[in-house]
Amino acid sequence: MSLCRMFFYKKICRNNPWAQEDIFYILFGIFRLKKTSLGGKDLRLLGIRIFVQKIQCHYKITKFFGITFYRQNLQKKLLKKIFKKLPKQFKDIYIIRHNIGESYIYLTHLKAWISANKSKKPLLVIWQKKYKSFYKMFADKQIAMKYIDIKQNDIQSALDSEIIHYKGRTIFCPTPNIGNAINSLFEKDEKTNFYSYICKDFNLTKKANIQKPKNSYKTDSLINNKIKKHIKLPFVIILPFAKSLSELSEDFWTRLVSEFKKKGYDVFINGNTTTLSERLKENTVNFKTDLSEIFALAKKSSGIIGLASGLSVFLTASNRPMDLIYTQFKVFEPQISSGQVMKLYSVHHLPNVKGNVREYDIQKYSESQLINKIIKNYKKQ
Repeated sequence: MSLCRMFFYKKICRNNPWAQEDIFYILFGIFRLKKTSLGGKDLRLLGIRIFVQKIQCHYKITKFFGITFYRQNLQKKLLKKIFKKLPKQFKDIYIIRHNIGESYIYLTHLKAWISANKSKKPLLVIWQKKYKSFYKMFADKQIAMKYIDIKQNDIQSALDSEIIHYKGRTIFCPTPNIGNAINSLFEKDEKTNFYSYICKDFNLTKKANIQKPKNSYKTDSLINNKIKKHIKLPFVIILPFAKSLSELSEDFWTRLVSEFKKKGYDVFINGNTTTLSERLKENTVNFKTDLSEIFALAKKSSGIIGLASGLSVFLTASNRPMDLIYTQFKVFEPQISSGQVMKLYSVHHLPNVKGNVREYDIQKYSESQLINKIIKNYKKQ
């Protein structure tokens, strides 16, 4: 960074449970601009707010010197976009606002959820193209699905209610702001966890029938061919990344890979070419997979090792041995320890998770101790 930029311009990035914040200090801090990933902006001159744009109750509100100049109804705008692309015969629209981990719970309870709402003509909206194969693993021919390109930030800011009625239709989009809600409940009752919270929210119990993910014959055949071409048996899967958790060092993963190699295992590492370093790619196998393919791959593996991510929640359905590491949340405020993260989000809260899933609180181990503890669970080949 040049001296000029260092003195006249400074940027700080931080996270909270729902959005990333970028704070810019300009001209020695005379100007401060804060931008959030949800579309908020706050410009101040010597601490005096000049301009602010915020999302409040699904309205985007623009103010200059505290005076409101413009209010835009984000909900109405988004609903018009959604309904414009949906067949008119569907009256109950289901949108899962979350990423893989929470979405897995909704999908495993999809039929029970629809039944609880007494929906006769439901339609499930897929808002990310990469989730198409994921959703199809749970929804049978009786449940219609439709892909609509929607940004998750738009869903979070515009669909801020769990049930929305609009022009004779109903949208079910549960558990907004789930992170803050669960953390607040946990402070009052440490038995709170993400699975029970979600089930209670749409009035289901752990006795509800769980839908298991099903892969197509085509997907299984594709993965079998890729294994024959790229992977030596036996193999393990490494998951070094998580959207919400702090990362472990690259040295930790390279040492873990090396120990598995010594024991005779090949290693598939999940991640794209931009996130994986040359060191991690050097002694591992990596090829592009969608969610249905990584599930098929997991079922063939000797074990899955990684950060406790949403993907790892989904892969518990593979019934393979797992070693999951819990670290601190990537949030600025409030700080949540790895131990609390593990209590809240342990996969053992899920039904049908077997005893071969082992979990680790990173605060209790050094990286070397953790590597030794994990590697002892796998026999030498």
